[in-house]
Amino acid sequence: MWGYGEGYEASNNGFISGNGEFRRWNLSYPGYEEPEIRFVVLSKIELEGEDLVDGESYLVAASIESPKITTRRGLKIGDTLEETLQIYGQPDSVTNGLLTYSKNGLHLCISWDTSTRKIDNIFIEYNMGKSIKEQPYVNFLEEDGQIDLNMEPYIIQKKQSFNASLAGWKNVRFVSTLKNEKNHSFIQAQFFLTGNGKEDYENKVVYNFPEFYGNTGRMIDKVKAVAFKDLNQDGRTDIVIIADYVTGVNKNGVETRPVAGAYFQTKDNKFITLPELDKEINQAEHNRTLNNVIQYVSKQRINVN
Repeated sequence: MWGYGEGYEASNNGFISGNGEFRRWNLSYPGYEEPEIRFVVLSKIELEGEDLVDGESYLVAASIESPKITTRRGLKIGDTLEETLQIYGQPDSVTNGLLTYSKNGLHLCISWDTSTRKIDNIFIEYNMGKSIKEQPYVNFLEEDGQIDLNMEPYIIQKKQSFNASLAGWKNVRFVSTLKNEKNHSFIQAQFFLTGNGKEDYENKVVYNFPEFYGNTGRMIDKVKAVAFKDLNQDGRTDIVIIADYVTGVNKNGVETRPVAGAYFQTKDNKFITLPELDKEINQAEHNRTLNNVIQYVSKQRINVN
């Protein structure tokens, strides 16, 4: 039988979230105020007499939050990024602040402080995928069938999101996001136009851009730059994007390289990509700055209509 850490009842019985059928909650030891380790549990809600109680339960994840507790290989909070790589080697996926090692459906997620390069959290996922299917964190689609970008799994890149004046689109915002695809396999860039008018319309997707060239076989670290410009002199606004993709990680942090892609607006006001052109831009390394991309593309004879 589970034992409860100090403060269990005061923390609403460890409640994290629920959907009426399942309850996600945590066991924190030695207590809930300053835990050394947390266990995330999913329990089926059952009726016992007139009371709702936790029924069948399973372990979802464990979060190590104190240097007093180590992984099996001896990694602990406060160790350096260099020590982590010495112990575990190159990760299966990496973003600037998170290493993920995956094996047989388990995921070891190691967070580090990008300024000190020291580990500040170790999170082990045992049954996260199963738990999300049974009790999703959020409902990604609203009643009108549109995505709400305030919700997971999209991380909005605010510095690369802008109100946009585009032919055929009224009161829209170009939104850059990163999306965690395929359960830690790849972080990929995804772009949208969202409503930017009435309050109840904000953040609702009105257009989903085609696949970004930089996603192909790469893990995106961040969206680095965005420009709006008529690249082929047809009177419509096209969009240039540069992102950084991950090439590896060393003791100093994530190693990245740039990758660029262009979206061309067509007569029906939608956007298309030209993969061969994107390939040329990047192979010739005209992808360092927005001006590099714009100057190269503007010299080509491009007709998308």
